[in-house]
Amino acid sequence: MEQVAREVRCIISDSIYQEAVQEGKKRLYEDAFAIEEQIKKGNIAVEKTLVEKKRGAEKGESSCIALYKKIKANAIVSDDQKFLRELEQQHIPFLTPTTLIIMVGKRNSRAALRALEKIKPIIKPHAYQSAKKELGGK
Repeated sequence: MEQVAREVRCIISDSIYQEAVQEGKKRLYEDAFAIEEQIKKGNIAVEKTLVEKKRGAEKGESSCIALYKKIKANAIVSDDQKFLRELEQQHIPFLTPTTLIIMVGKRNSRAALRALEKIKPIIKPHAYQSAKKELGGK
């Protein structure tokens, strides 16, 4: 995560911070602690985002879209298939974590392969194999 966070400008909404870090730490999710560490290092910024929750949408997802529009971001990164379909319907560019790792890996494949190994347990096997092949891993 650190390699990716250093290579690209990463900004999360305060709602995502609450959901992913604060709530995640209560549930002892490893990525919650990793995100918090990157925030402390200045590799991930947290932006206050005012958002009106749309019916059927999660607050974090709505805040991501609001933040994307507010800062005129290039894309949103997510692995939530339902959310990705919503982004697609709204014509909002997005990347999955494995796609982002591959992009960073074009600059530093060893670091990208290490990052890919860390997320292996939480991604689909075909996404892992495809990304590993793209990065030149065996």
